[in-house]
Amino acid sequence: MCEIKDFFNSKAASWDSEIVIHADRIEYLISLLDLQPSDRVLDVGCGTGVLEDFLPNDIRLMAIDFSQGMIDEARRKHPNVNYVVDDFLTMKTSAMCYDKIIMHNVFPHFLQPVFAIKKAYELLAPNGILLICHSIGRSVINQRHSSINNRLSVSLPLVKELAQEVEHHGFKVLQAEDENDYYALKVQKTI
Repeated sequence: MCEIKDFFNSKAASWDSEIVIHADRIEYLISLLDLQPSDRVLDVGCGTGVLEDFLPNDIRLMAIDFSQGMIDEARRKHPNVNYVVDDFLTMKTSAMCYDKIIMHNVFPHFLQPVFAIKKAYELLAPNGILLICHSIGRSVINQRHSSINNRLSVSLPLVKELAQEVEHHGFKVLQAEDENDYYALKVQKTI
């Protein structure tokens, strides 16, 4: 895991100039959350704060990333957001539960994805929503990640395979889309 953290810390300062932000896709993916005023939202693997440009101001947002460099860049762009440097998989569970958790462009970096699914379930309020999504298609993601060290990421599975996996961990699948230019799995915590 230190290798992943080191990779993202080394890329943080130039990250925003190296990536393409697909605003229309991000807006669509966020719309799947049906965000309401005062929703408690956790942005997992927030990186440099790309999503914060698209999220409404009336939600209670916490954004987490284990890369200090990425968080530093995010805080520079969005000083009023509650950014936390921590590992999602080991972060302390507080009394606060989240209504919505979004994992945008981060899921392949959980080398053991089942632990990310379990942690999301633990942190969600009853009937809470988890959205695992990417603003580029699965085949592009997997091709890009196959060209880097396999200790930095795993393949993003077919959405129907991931849907079956999350159902085994107490989620109900609400929406599953595996398109050429985006990927979205919206699930709800069952009680």
